Amino acid sequence: MSTRPSSRHLKGRIRSRALGGTAALALITAVLVGGGLVVGGTASPGNAQQTATEIQIITPATFTKLANKVKPAVVSIQVSSPKASEPGSQSKRSEGPGVVPGMPRGGPSEEFFKRFFGEPDFRDRFERRFGQRGERRDPHPKGQSVGSGFIISADGYVVTNNHVIAGGGDVTVVLDDGTKLDAKLIGTDKRTDLAVLKIEGNDLPFVTWTKAEPQVGEWIMAVGNPFGLGGTVTTGIISASGRAIGSGPYDDYIQIDASVNRGNSGGPTFNLAGEVIGVNTAIFSPNGGSVGIGFAISAKLASSVVDDLIDDGSITRGWLGVSIQEVSPEIASGLGLKTTQGALVSDITEDSPAEKAGLKPGDTVLAVDDTEIKTTRDLARTIAAVKPGEKAKLKLWRQGAETTVTVKIGTLPGQDRLAAMQKGGSQSPQIEPTSYKALGLEVEPLDGDDGAGGLVVARVRPGSDAAEKGFRRGDRILAVAGVKVKSVEEFEAAIKTAEKDDLSSILVLVRSNNRQRFVSLKLENA
Repeated sequence: MSTRPSSRHLKGRIRSRALGGTAALALITAVLVGGGLVVGGTASPGNAQQTATEIQIITPATFTKLANKVKPAVVSIQVSSPKASEPGSQSKRSEGPGVVPGMPRGGPSEEFFKRFFGEPDFRDRFERRFGQRGERRDPHPKGQSVGSGFIISADGYVVTNNHVIAGGGDVTVVLDDGTKLDAKLIGTDKRTDLAVLKIEGNDLPFVTWTKAEPQVGEWIMAVGNPFGLGGTVTTGIISASGRAIGSGPYDDYIQIDASVNRGNSGGPTFNLAGEVIGVNTAIFSPNGGSVGIGFAISAKLASSVVDDLIDDGSITRGWLGVSIQEVSPEIASGLGLKTTQGALVSDITEDSPAEKAGLKPGDTVLAVDDTEIKTTRDLARTIAAVKPGEKAKLKLWRQGAETTVTVKIGTLPGQDRLAAMQKGGSQSPQIEPTSYKALGLEVEPLDGDDGAGGLVVARVRPGSDAAEKGFRRGDRILAVAGVKVKSVEEFEAAIKTAEKDDLSSILVLVRSNNRQRFVSLKLENA
C-alpha cells in the first residue's frame, strides 16, 4: 500500500536509504506549474488548469542500467615513457586529478596564468588545496602511466586530459572488454587540460555530450580507471557548478561528490540520461585520496574545445593583449565605480590589439559587445570566443565615466611568444630616497630612462598598509591616482591632491616581477 506524498516532502529532491531489509533509494521530483505545486495531477488553489505530475523514481536498478549503457564507451589510457628503457625509470603510475603537469615553475605558461588569473601565488595555493599527483610503485610494467578516457564517435575519437598523455611516448587505449588498440594523438589544449586521441574502428560504442546546464543536486555517475584497476563506477550528485580552481583563465568546473581518485583523470561523469556532463580532472585532497570533492570540466567547455581539436588539431582563441585583475571594494571606491563588477586593466602588451585600440591601464572593462563582464574570468572567456580578425565593442569605465572602444581582436600567441612580449622589470639604482609617511613607502627616481617611467620603491615601512599588500624594495610605481609619475615631485603632488580631497585611500599602479597591478593604499594620515 502506498501513500500520497505531502507537498512538504516534495520541496526539492529527497535522498533516502532503507536501514533494514532491501536497500532502496528514491528521488521524487515535483514540477512547479503556473505558480502552484502540482501533486497527483491537481493544481494548488488559484490555478484552475489541471496538469500532470512528473515523478522520477531512482532505485539501485537505475544505476545498474546506466552503468551497463555507458561503461563500454569508457576506456583506460596507457602511456609509455619515452625513457622507459633507461635505468631508474619510474614504474606505472596513475595519472590522477590534481595540478596539471607541463607547467614548470617560472616558465612562460606559469606567467601566462599569473597575468590572466591575477594571482602570483596561484600554483602554491592550488598545490596546497588540491594536492599534487604522486607516483606509486606497483607490479605493473615500468615506464607506463595510466588514466581514463571515453569514446565520442563510432569511428574512434577518444577524449582524455592533456596531463594524462603529456610528455609520454606511445599511447594505448584499452577498451572495456580488454581489447588494446594503438592510439594516434589528434590534438591537445594545455589551457583547458584536454586532449583528443584516435583509434581505429567503425562500430565502436560511444557516448555523447549533454546540452543541458548542470543542476546542483542532480544525480551523476563517474566512470574511470582509478589506480589502474580498470573500469570503476561511482555515483553522487552535482555539488556546485561554475567553479574556478586556479588552473587557468578558462576554468569552468562542475564540483561532484562521487568518488574520484588517481587514474580517473580524463574519464567521464554522466547524468542519468547517459550523457557526458563533464571530464574528471581535479580533486580536493588533503591526503591524496578522494574526500568527496572532485572537479570535472563542464561539457559546454569541453565539447567546444574537442570539436576544434578534431577539426584542425589545435585551438585558435581571440586575444586582446591585457593583464587584468578583479575590482575589489577598495579599488571600486578609488575608481568611482558603484559595484565591483568588471575587469580592471593593469597592463597593456606592446603592439597588441588593446594598445592599437587605445586601451589604458586603469580602464575597467564592463562589457564586450552585448556580454556583461562581471569578473576577469568573464573577460578571458569572452575574448577567447571571439574569432580573430573580428571587431568587438568594449564598454569601459575610464576616469569616472563610461566610454566605448572598438577593438580588432587578434590571435592568442603561443605561451613562449607571449612571455617574450612581456616588458622588462624595474631597476634598483642607488640614489638618495625620499620618504613619504602617508603611504609607508620610500621612493627614488630611476637611474636612467628605460622608456617605462615611474619611480622605484627603496624601502617599505614594516607594518604599513603597503607592506601588508605585498610592496617590496625594487617595485616600480608607475601611476598614483590615475596620474603617471616620473619624478618625485609628481608623486608628491598626487598624494597632496588626494589629501586635499579628503580621500582615505589612493590607487597606485605598481610593477613587480614583470607584472602590473592596481593596489588601493590607505593614506596613513587621513
